[in-house]
Amino acid sequence: MTNQIPPHVLESIRKYERHENVTCLQCGYSGLMGVCKVVDPPAYKFILVWALWSIIALIIFAESGGKSNMWFLISGIVGWVCAMVYSEMKRLTFHECPNCGAILTKNK
Repeated sequence: MTNQIPPHVLESIRKYERHENVTCLQCGYSGLMGVCKVVDPPAYKFILVWALWSIIALIIFAESGGKSNMWFLISGIVGWVCAMVYSEMKRLTFHECPNCGAILTKNK
């Protein structure tokens, strides 16, 4: 028994560069769906840049033996907090069901 994708489904997903396995709750289709759009949370890039800068500041503070400006320590601590928040943020991914055309969202 072979798992062949129906021709109308293949035609629908060909227009997308990325595909993921998703189940449509409207029609029950389960399989490949095209990724329409990926949306990052609003503060996603800001928090990433702040976290990276703050971790660098913490390293500078540690390398100076604690003699550096206290701002580097505070900045480093804030950076670790930002990194934890960043790791918990979810991206929204929008998929189009090739069977019924419904737009589905998925958190990543």
